[in-house]
This record gives sequence, structure tokens and C-alpha cells, in this order.
Amino acid sequence: MSLSYNQYTDLSTNTFSFTFGFIDINDVFALGLRIADDKWIPLTITGRSLSGKTVTVSDSLTPYSKVQVYRKTTVAPIVDFQDGSRLTERDLDAAYRQGLYVAQEVAENANQSTQREDVDTDIIADNAITTPKIADNAVTDQKLSLTLDLSTHAVTLATGEISTSELADDAVDSTKLADDAVNSEHIVDGSVDNVHLAGGIDLTTKVTGTLPAANGGTGVTTAIPFTVKSVSGDVTIAAAGTPTTFSHGLGNIIPEFFKVYLKCTTEQHGYAVGDVIDFISDSNGTSPISVYADATSALIGVQFEDTITVANKTTGAAGDITLANFKFIFKVYN
Repeated sequence: MSLSYNQYTDLSTNTFSFTFGFIDINDVFALGLRIADDKWIPLTITGRSLSGKTVTVSDSLTPYSKVQVYRKTTVAPIVDFQDGSRLTERDLDAAYRQGLYVAQEVAENANQSTQREDVDTDIIADNAITTPKIADNAVTDQKLSLTLDLSTHAVTLATGEISTSELADDAVDSTKLADDAVNSEHIVDGSVDNVHLAGGIDLTTKVTGTLPAANGGTGVTTAIPFTVKSVSGDVTIAAAGTPTTFSHGLGNIIPEFFKVYLKCTTEQHGYAVGDVIDFISDSNGTSPISVYADATSALIGVQFEDTITVANKTTGAAGDITLANFKFIFKVYN
């Protein structure tokens, strides 16, 4: 058992007892073995009990794995022997114990200073500790003040030193970036999604190549004057004299362009099921046909007087269709 210190690994309390002797209760101190760098760090003493032989520290002990309570006896003379003076047992014991305790403390390295005497701040000259005297990684978080003034110092960061995990959410906003500081090489592929786009994007000068139809484009590389805005399904052809109509849903406007097609649903006049015939107005024949847009009802329609005549797909001979064998398809462009 050591004669000048006690060690503890149970750090559940900040008050520690000790078993060694001492001359002055103020000669008892405490150190903590820091986990981060395996170094002994002086702890702050807030209470000493002479009768209970305990010391209390104020530090949080979480960073430490062990606490050592130790004695540091003064090396200044505590008894002044004078010629002809009367020597008491108390004086002789005090002088003897001082020498004994100091020898024990040095032999056991009680203050974990590798046999070196602790140096108080008043002994260290201003600017005495220069860069070459400081070991790498010697200045830890605990040795830094809460606020560091870097206004007169240049800070050099290694490439990749600051990662996204070191930045608070929304820490780098537009006020922290120079104009045009973020260019394409600094943007990860796919990182700019719909969430990060402003509500309105002007693509008139920003799109090169082909914008697919699935993304709102035309899917073609050359400009076209109109795009399909509304298309019907297969519409049953009404009897002659009754209009067949399609509501396009574009409001009460006259579309820039609209078309009607005949779709074959039962083979007739050489046309197979699924064939589509371009259907146009005809006001000169014996059975006039009108394809029209309604100015007030947001619809387009077809009206014919008697029959619908088509050219045979194979021979070209004219023939009236059976209405049930065909359907209308309406398309509106704008």
C-alpha cells in the first residue's frame, strides 16, 4: 500500500477518503486520469475534512477513469531550531515527518509529475512557453477557453476537414456564399430535386436537347406550332341530323386547331379494326359534313345530313359506312 496517495476507480461520488498521514490538511490534493489522452489532470478541491480525512472535488468526473488523492508536503522549513533553545518532541516529530513525507512523495511520485516539482504560474515568465515547447495534441478541449479570438490569425483547413456532419442545419445560407460560388462541379449528381427548386423555373433558355413528353415536353427535337391539349376516347357516332360532340375542358375558347378521326371498329370498305381515317368537313357533296368548335360550350362536334362516305382502302371506290362499324376520335390542339 502506498504511503503518500490513494487511488479510486469508483467515481460515482466527488468526495474521496484517504489513509495516509499529513502535517497540514491543505497539503492534500487530487488528480484525475483523463481517458482521452491517458494523462493526469489536477482536479479542483472544494472541501477538505480534517477529522474525516476526505477531500471533495467540483469537477465532472465523466472524462476520467481514475482519481488519485495525494499528499504534497511543503519543502519549506516548518521548525526553526535556535541555539540554546529547548527542543520539544512535537518539534522533532514535525521536522522528522516533513522529511519523511517529502521522501515518500518523491519515491512514490505521488503527484504523478514524473518526479518533477510542480511549477506555479508566477514562476513561468510571460511568453516562456513557445510552439516548440508544446507537444503535438497537447492542447486539448479542456485547455481551451470558451471563446477563441481568431480575428488576427489565419486558419488553414485541410481538404475535406469540414464535412456535412460538422455543419449545423441551414448553417450555410445565401449570405455566406459569394456570388456564383457554387457551380456545377460542386453539386452532387441528382441532389437538386423538386424540393430544392423554386416555384417557377423559366425553361425558355435553360433546356437544350429534347424534353421528354413525360416531363411536360414534346419529345421531339424540332419545334412544333401546337401541342395536344385534350383527346377523347372512342366516341359513338350519333345518327344523321344529331350532332356528335366532345367537351374538351379548355374553357369557352375556340381552339387554335382541332381534328376528328374515324376509327374502324368492325372491318368495312377494306379497313381493318383499329385503322384511323382523317375526317374533314365537306360542304360541297350531296351529304354535307361539318366539323365545328362551339364558342360558348367548350366543345367540338360533328354534324352530317345523311351519310358518311369514305374511299375503299384497297380500290378507292366510294362507299357509305355503317355508323356502328366506326367511332369518332376528337383531338384538340393549342
